[in-house]
Amino acid sequence: MRGAATFVRWAMLMIRTVRYPKEVAHVRLEAVCRALEGAGPAILAAGSRPPREREAAFRALVTEWLRRGGTEMMPHGGALLTGVPDARESARETREELLAHASPTDRVPGGKAVGLPERAELRMVFFTEESRRGSTTRRAASALVHLAVPGEEGAPWRMRVLDAADPVGLRARTGAFEGAVRVRVDPGDREIFVAGEAALIVDTRCWDGLA
Repeated sequence: MRGAATFVRWAMLMIRTVRYPKEVAHVRLEAVCRALEGAGPAILAAGSRPPREREAAFRALVTEWLRRGGTEMMPHGGALLTGVPDARESARETREELLAHASPTDRVPGGKAVGLPERAELRMVFFTEESRRGSTTRRAASALVHLAVPGEEGAPWRMRVLDAADPVGLRARTGAFEGAVRVRVDPGDREIFVAGEAALIVDTRCWDGLA
């Protein structure tokens, strides 16, 4: 029972982290929701089993949640299975089963994105200028770009977060947020992010999230 409660608690905490702009791309909401669909009745059913069968019922329930979540939940398996008897063995068996049936694009869950897609939808652009008092920097400049990226071959769309290091300029028009637009980063002494027909331009030293 404790293991099931811990799984649900960690899943809820993972969902809540989407409120932090830099964590949006690391939370697989679809996987968490898929894993816990119907969890309420399932928990009640496991709890109603005779005492001798109850622990095994909850263990099977947690393993099923992890399996339904798929490869995207593998990186969080250690935390999600805390308190589950034989957790390491359960995690290993479930991982092997999932990888055996996963497509090539599913085998590497999460992780850092590589490069930029040709087209994406802008979801958020955040820019804060440097704040100084005399010769002292009170707050460094910062910029974030949230992109919704189409999945390959009908796969779900994903969020990408680009974090700017030492941004110095931002120019934006509302057209940048009107559906999918072409996106690129112009290399050079600085990395300039451009979306649409120059509808959005962010000038920065470099971007974290490109590779």
